[in-house]
Amino acid sequence: MTEVLFSIEEGNSRFNNLREDLEHISDHILADRLRNLEQLELVHKSCIPGNPPRTEYTLTAKGEELSEILGGLCDFAESKMQF
Repeated sequence: MTEVLFSIEEGNSRFNNLREDLEHISDHILADRLRNLEQLELVHKSCIPGNPPRTEYTLTAKGEELSEILGGLCDFAESKMQF
């Protein structure tokens, strides 16, 4: 789920943008992860009326905080550990 959080944080707010950024994840898995992140209140789903209607995903305050913590952890791992 972290890769979905990071992708939304980078500005990918629509499903198709997320799918392109996370090409290794199937549509079904991506939809499931977005649903889980929404249930955990880490992501907010907005339905925007129009023709066609759009759905956009944004991080909640809780999601932003978690993304920052996870980003710091990744930075630490990259600087202190050899992979």
